[in-house]
Amino acid sequence: MIVFDLTECQADGAVLVHGGGEYGKSALLHIVEARPDVELLVVCRKRLFLEDSIKELEQKSSIRFLWLNSIESYREQLHDLDVERNTIILPVPYRFYFENILFCRAKVILFVHGLRTIELTEDQYDWFYKQNYSFAYAKNILKRIGGHQRRRFRAISHYRKIFENIKPIDEVWTVSRHSRNAIQLYFGNFVEIENIEIAFPLAPFLGEPLVDKESGERNLILMVSVNRPEKNAYRVLRAVERYDLLSRIPRHYRLVLTGADHYIQNKILRRFSTVGDRLEVCGYVSRDELMELYKRAAIFLYPSLNEGFGIPPVEAFRYQVPVVASAATSISEILGEAADFFCPKDEGEMANRILGLLQDEVRRKQLVALGSERYQQLKKIAFAQWIKFARGLAPTNH
Repeated sequence: MIVFDLTECQADGAVLVHGGGEYGKSALLHIVEARPDVELLVVCRKRLFLEDSIKELEQKSSIRFLWLNSIESYREQLHDLDVERNTIILPVPYRFYFENILFCRAKVILFVHGLRTIELTEDQYDWFYKQNYSFAYAKNILKRIGGHQRRRFRAISHYRKIFENIKPIDEVWTVSRHSRNAIQLYFGNFVEIENIEIAFPLAPFLGEPLVDKESGERNLILMVSVNRPEKNAYRVLRAVERYDLLSRIPRHYRLVLTGADHYIQNKILRRFSTVGDRLEVCGYVSRDELMELYKRAAIFLYPSLNEGFGIPPVEAFRYQVPVVASAATSISEILGEAADFFCPKDEGEMANRILGLLQDEVRRKQLVALGSERYQQLKKIAFAQWIKFARGLAPTNH
């Protein structure tokens, strides 16, 4: 039997969607489809959200769900399953995993989506996303003076404890060369780079194929997931305001940001009131609503400070949207030549690329063609990687 731990892939209320969670859920769906001979136990938390597409798997005879009331019950439940004879898959190894499985000798397959908590410890604009504005600003200054390494140290200690104590970790999978190299950089004493496999997230490649460009108006400058500092929306807005970008492009263009909670929505609209009525800040949108936004987007902005992979711009490729993106971490690796890039901390360069792309129809058409080609390349690679992973799972008797 394979125990697939989905607990850290579930939405916790603060963040409804995150790359690591989507990575884990798409991996589970692929295992179910590619290896029907494998018996699965899916571990979830009762109180947290889980999509219907995952819950429906419980109807299959080869799949059982273990619904936890608390993490404290995890160890006891695994003991009862005689887990030493099984395989445990950990798609998002965050808080408590090592505490719950150090005791067992099961085969462990570890997925590491990225090492953002180590690579990106703080940013000068973190305070903008905190609810206690003045206190957060002062705290951020103090953090920059001397304490900003504590979070990074805790993250390194956490992963080191995993790599040191879960022995043997039979397989380590991650989402990009960048993430693989980061694991080797920080934890090379515990895992050899040749033992780290790469499998791109399947999420942007599931469902409908490439969406043809429609004749409807594409007038949105679209950015998603603006609720978190690492997504870098604050610098985008500073660039738009500082260089008065919206007044320098046709009036029908609008800047649309999604994924903001009520507090961030209000703060953005107050702070950047000078941008005017062409700025729209949305909360979390449904999948169908997001697809409609992609179909109406003239360009897609992705200014992220750190990514293990970067699903949203690949989804933009799918909807024939030209992308202008940060060149940080894995983003340029994944997008290749199919996007225009900028330094995510240089507001002038950011404004340069945004304005330049909006004013250059020929370049936008070129990026659409390159994006479609890159999307197909990534999709082909991703499915080959996951076929390799699925074939490596030992068959089990029901």
